[in-house]
Amino acid sequence: MNGYFNYPSQEEIRRAVAICCGRFCRLCETPVEYAWRARDVDLSALLDLAVENELTATEREAVKLRWQGNLTNRETAKKLGVSESAVSRTLERASGKLRRALCYAVLYQRNVIRSDVVPAAVERAMAVSAAKLMREEDFAGQVRKQRLIRGYTKEQVERYAGIKHGRLARIEKGEAADAEEKARLCAFFAVMPAGEDEQADIQRRKNEQGKNGYKGNENTL
Repeated sequence: MNGYFNYPSQEEIRRAVAICCGRFCRLCETPVEYAWRARDVDLSALLDLAVENELTATEREAVKLRWQGNLTNRETAKKLGVSESAVSRTLERASGKLRRALCYAVLYQRNVIRSDVVPAAVERAMAVSAAKLMREEDFAGQVRKQRLIRGYTKEQVERYAGIKHGRLARIEKGEAADAEEKARLCAFFAVMPAGEDEQADIQRRKNEQGKNGYKGNENTL
């Protein structure tokens, strides 16, 4: 164990190799790349538990609105009916609790002894957790959701799916993807694209149930 961080362990490498389809094609991550990404995804599962079990009801609601709901402090304060300064104090307390709850998991996972790596690790895990709660049903929103849930950067998607990271950024912002790009992304994320009928049904149900009442199918793009 060193002072700051360690290369993925042999156990993590073996796990990555076991996950691989065995073709070792350009869609495959290297075992090391998989191990780094898996750390964020795995830690997000522990973070979800910590949010539910270690925080007070007020702290939990503030965290979900501010970090997972991507609201500003002002918007969070308005939702909770409190001042911005109260939200800041609540989030600071919640952040400390979550870091303490996950500290030893982070140190074990990364094989380190310096606790200053914990804040960044928790922040990365929070980004993955937030992605799980995204409700966008359009293609652009689902691409971003699937990418973030898996902990991929745009550069990694470029490498494995063959779509330039700049182009991916534009797709995620709503620029139309062509048929080949949709096929590549659906194949890469192992999900099925929503057909026109399903898209129409999604829109109909969204109109009927309201934006906050319909979550849609997470396995379609």
